[in-house]
Amino acid sequence: MSFEIQDEISKELTQLFLQKQFDIVELKCRSIIQFQKDNEFVISLLACSLMEQKKFDDSIFYFKKGLSINKKNPETYLNLARIYFIKKEIDLSLNYYLKVLELRDDIYYVYYELGNVYVAKNDDVNAVKNFAKSVSLKSDFADGHFNLGVFLKKLNKIPESIYSFNKAIQYNPKDFEAYNYLGMIHSDLEKNFEAIEFYKKAISINPNLVVCYTNIAQIYLANGEFKECETYIKKGLEIKSNDSESHRLLSVITKYDSVNAHINEMKNYLDDKNLSEDDRMRFQFALAKAYEDIRKFDLSANMLIDANLLRRKNFKYNISYDLEQFDKIKSTFSLNFLRKFNLQNHNIVKPIFVVG
Repeated sequence: MSFEIQDEISKELTQLFLQKQFDIVELKCRSIIQFQKDNEFVISLLACSLMEQKKFDDSIFYFKKGLSINKKNPETYLNLARIYFIKKEIDLSLNYYLKVLELRDDIYYVYYELGNVYVAKNDDVNAVKNFAKSVSLKSDFADGHFNLGVFLKKLNKIPESIYSFNKAIQYNPKDFEAYNYLGMIHSDLEKNFEAIEFYKKAISINPNLVVCYTNIAQIYLANGEFKECETYIKKGLEIKSNDSESHRLLSVITKYDSVNAHINEMKNYLDDKNLSEDDRMRFQFALAKAYEDIRKFDLSANMLIDANLLRRKNFKYNISYDLEQFDKIKSTFSLNFLRKFNLQNHNIVKPIFVVG
């Protein structure tokens, strides 16, 4: 086959692929490789068309066939990494991402995707390193700044997290999730006015963001401002009538009697077999409060037991943060530090109270 004909075929296949006619691309590529078994371009396009159709096992076969022809193609390794990530074969995905970086270490989105692999491995430290690398290569990469902010927050690096969320907003002013996170951070810092303003900004961009209504309600609840709390709970329930956190908060500010319709409403939601464990837990806590109010203590106790079992099951604790904090304390208050500030060998005996 002449180069001119091959070029025309390549153009046709590429055009069909860009038009998202993946099934036609697949058929044409399969036909071609019966006669051109080592045509790297056609094999690669076939693998990509199979990937787009979610025929992942076939796609893997042809990507690997492509690697047998050319082991230096970073795109092939990248596509294999993405497929294995979708298939939740995280270690294989990680290996292929690292292969990409052996060939090309300057592609910002590879580091971003690799960061998400480390998230799946519950390795927040390496996730942060890779998200940071992605924005160092592309400073206006809003998604990279956002993910970096999320996992810096998880590592309790709050000033750095705030900086990253502000960067995300700088490059994507409509990033309502970044505003929501800034609200959560400022709420944790007990800067309630600022937190509420961030939540309201998120709502102004996405009025259906129920979590922001419940976050504002929680602030008003903590401050004993029950009227305002109820207002935001009801705004959230107008958007999502079965939102478990809204119902839980409503149960806290409600004094129930035996004819309160809210009890039966929550029982009906709890009967839903498709309810997530987090939602089930919140409804159980809410009903425990309601049953206690109407003096059905056995029912209340059973709800509390079930809710706390779910809470324990899903409670995630990472000791690495605590170990890091202890290392910081030991390095800060070292023997040299004590000597420098003359904090040794005092004859005065003073009581020390440790509160915690």
